[in-house]
Amino acid sequence: MKCATGNRMTPMDLSWVERCKAMKTAGFDGVEVWIGTEDFDMDTTDDELKVLYEGIVEAGLEVSSVASTMGWNNPICSPDDAVHERAIEIATRQIEAAMILGTDAILVVTGRHSADNPQMDALKRVVSGFQQIGRVAADLGVRVGAETCPRLSFNLMTPYECVGFVNDVGLDSVGIYLDTANVTYSGHPAHFITALGDRIVRIHFKDRTDEGATWPGNGEVDFGPVMAACREVGYDAWAIMEYGTPHTPDTMLAAAESTQRVIAN
Repeated sequence: MKCATGNRMTPMDLSWVERCKAMKTAGFDGVEVWIGTEDFDMDTTDDELKVLYEGIVEAGLEVSSVASTMGWNNPICSPDDAVHERAIEIATRQIEAAMILGTDAILVVTGRHSADNPQMDALKRVVSGFQQIGRVAADLGVRVGAETCPRLSFNLMTPYECVGFVNDVGLDSVGIYLDTANVTYSGHPAHFITALGDRIVRIHFKDRTDEGATWPGNGEVDFGPVMAACREVGYDAWAIMEYGTPHTPDTMLAAAESTQRVIAN
């Protein structure tokens, strides 16, 4: 299993090439590139993405996946057609970026729950939206992972619901992007992994404390069962970090070392 961290979890006072080299020095194998950051947004051109990729390759890294900070303000579950279509537009750009950056996976959130958007209606729009995105992804050999954020989205809260969602979308190009910390609000990450199997696109190996998100082994998530479940279903792709501030060379090193210990056990 390879270990990656997000571009937004790096020291932003360094140049892109310096940050890539810092990731490699810390012990990471790859980087998850997030749209909606200083490095990559909807105005970033293909040529600018190619420059980012050159820095990644120069540092000896790979791209694990393309994630997004933009899905919460542009939720695919929205009853507003313009917002719904904007979410699909953003995801489509992620797919295009994945092709340029040499990866085959993107992350898309299902959107924040709100009282004025009934859950059944919201879920229908999520399924429809992921079907549209999934058809684009399938043509390009990319898989779309719906991220598990039950505390905010009020969906994908159980393994049963995740399996049902993937089946409802009905495309091999659409699966689940599991977040090991997020699902502890409604279950156990190992249970999700064994139930989902090859429906898993990628996994955020995230831990949590009362203060927020942290790296594996630095919080309250038990990663022993997580790794056992990964081995059981044959998941050996990427262990991808997502953690809070500060984002310094020291925290990058601590995150990489701790994660390498977790995935070695």
